[in-house]
Amino acid sequence: MDTIATRKNALYLLALLAALLAISGCSQNKNWIKVNHPGDYELIEMGHQQEGPIVFRLTRAHDRVFYSHPTVLGPTSFSVYLLQHTEIHEGESVLDMGTGSGIQAIYAAEKASHVLAMDINEIALDNTLKNARKHGVADKISVRGSNLFDALRAAEKFDVIISSIPYAWNEQTQGNWKLQERFFQAAGKHLNPTGRIYFLTGSLDNLSRTKQLIEENGLKIMRMDMAYAPVQELEPIVYVLQHAPAAPDQGAE
Repeated sequence: MDTIATRKNALYLLALLAALLAISGCSQNKNWIKVNHPGDYELIEMGHQQEGPIVFRLTRAHDRVFYSHPTVLGPTSFSVYLLQHTEIHEGESVLDMGTGSGIQAIYAAEKASHVLAMDINEIALDNTLKNARKHGVADKISVRGSNLFDALRAAEKFDVIISSIPYAWNEQTQGNWKLQERFFQAAGKHLNPTGRIYFLTGSLDNLSRTKQLIEENGLKIMRMDMAYAPVQELEPIVYVLQHAPAAPDQGAE
């Protein structure tokens, strides 16, 4: 997926977030806006703060505050739903694919030995490092510009891969299936043998095709976490994936 298409998807998500804040599903306390969403973790829009020439958006996600550059998608309802259903163990290596402002990478760094945060948007990488410094985990996080897995060497593998990429949700976004296909074709090649993938997508209508892509690329579904919020029309789905066991050799005696 090229840079222009990626930015269009990011702009759509920003517009969606703005719409969610405008509906009755949100409540306001002083100058903060609490976003109601299907997950349990708190999501609060805290306004803006200027640093030099840049006006950052401030968002509290779970128990940390994140700064988001105007061209970077900050924490959303989907971000905190993915965060809620992701588990990192002590000493694991983690790849955060499509890091944005770094929410997954920064929480993962609490336990991970190292986190590689990747994004096609170079500004997002700077944004992630800014938040990593603010939260004291910059020594555990490195960043790299990449269109999905393109910038990884063949030998680079991880215990955990975390990702939330654009998905098809109407006629205009059906092209996002190509992005999903590319993700699953490469993800397993960079996952350690006993590693796992936390993959967030949306739309219950996509279940069958997503399952097909997972299985066609040598992965299996270990767990699915789903929610539905009719007011906001949100349907977050987190797949927990691992390598599928090798098929038995039919020729063996």
